[in-house]
Amino acid sequence: MNEGIPTTEGEVPGRKWFAAYDEADGHDAASHLLGERRERLARCVERARAEPVGKRIRKLRVATRRLDTAARFVAPLADAPAVKRVRRELRRLRRSGGEVRRGDVFIARLQETASVAEGADGHDVAHASIALIGRLGAQRAAALRRFVEVVASDRSSTTLDALTLRRDEHVTSETLAMTLLREAGAAFTAIASVPTLDFEALHDLRLRAKRLRYAAEATAPVVGESEAAALIHAVTPLQDELGSINDLAELAGELASFHADVADLPGGDALRLGVDRLLLAASSERDRRAVAFGRHRRDRVGEIASVLASLSPKPGLRLTEDPLRSESA
Repeated sequence: MNEGIPTTEGEVPGRKWFAAYDEADGHDAASHLLGERRERLARCVERARAEPVGKRIRKLRVATRRLDTAARFVAPLADAPAVKRVRRELRRLRRSGGEVRRGDVFIARLQETASVAEGADGHDVAHASIALIGRLGAQRAAALRRFVEVVASDRSSTTLDALTLRRDEHVTSETLAMTLLREAGAAFTAIASVPTLDFEALHDLRLRAKRLRYAAEATAPVVGESEAAALIHAVTPLQDELGSINDLAELAGELASFHADVADLPGGDALRLGVDRLLLAASSERDRRAVAFGRHRRDRVGEIASVLASLSPKPGLRLTEDPLRSESA
């Protein structure tokens, strides 16, 4: 048992999504996990079709990541091309909602900035924020239309129907779980071991951290609930901070692009000044956060590596209730 690690459901992000298979046979465990995650994505797709709002789009994107993890879990028992097709379709679904989410995040931030700037007599910043919100709103509307089209033509169910699992008495649930966890851990540590403040590299590290977190959820029945919680507890702060840095880097890029266009807009000089100030603020916060992350990077990565090294199969630990079956709403 890990000292200081939350053990109550809900205290660790993602804990409610711990897998619930209790089969020792790899084929049965893989089928169970794949079925759970497939069912969840189907519900999210149905709800997003009915009402494509931000919250439902976000949940659909998360569901694609969890099903992608299940696809990687079952990969040793499936044909590689079939797994690749499933993962490609899931990526298509996830990315279709990415631009909508991006617009939501930036618009919310700029609305707050505009409100604060008006109160502080920063009319140029408020003006620039409102102008950029208009531009981002148009981009988001176009992205939403594309998302609706992609969801309407979702092929994930069809590709999953073609994903058949073979039985192999040598492949147990422990084998599948530890293979997934070790591959996710190796991919994370390979990138994490390279000290850099390059924003693309930090974005890649964040994606590997996400995969590791979802792998912990999927392998909880084998490594143990507390042990999986310890890994998620270590990974989540790093993932969240890298997410903030990535959002700021993308916002700075959007502002730089907007700056090149404002000369042709009414009130271009004042607007350009406001965009300059917004760009400076976003870039400064991005760089400050990146430098702060760099100072603590070794400690955070070391903590995650330490937890990873301590994980081993504990077949006696099983969940007794399937969290998906009891999910409300």
